Amino acid sequence: MDITTLIPKDEAVDCEIFHPVTGESTGIIIKLLGSDSKEWKQAARAIKARALKQGKKKLSDDEIEQMPFELLAAVTIGWEGVEENGKKVKFTKEEAKRIYESVPVIAEQVDKFVGDRENFLPKA
Repeated sequence: MDITTLIPKDEAVDCEIFHPVTGESTGIIIKLLGSDSKEWKQAARAIKARALKQGKKKLSDDEIEQMPFELLAAVTIGWEGVEENGKKVKFTKEEAKRIYESVPVIAEQVDKFVGDRENFLPKA
């Protein structure tokens, strides 16, 4: 077996967001990199470095709660169809983090997608 087929792509993949009750597409597409990407690893290192710089051996509860949102925002590189109160939401990393914090349904689906290596492996 050629092991290069097991190396995740380092390019964005579209994640379609579905309504949790109806199962229908929401029309939201989020462009993501995987948890093996350099962006994910850099964000994880930055979170740890920030804690160490503050002289902490342990992260606070707030920092632990924020970590997943920061990591997800780090691997989010764009989106389509995101609206709030009838207006399009322009993509920024800060907006991605805010939306992941405020809309758990989206954060949960994105987290599951990012963590599934199959989404980022080359298709046979």
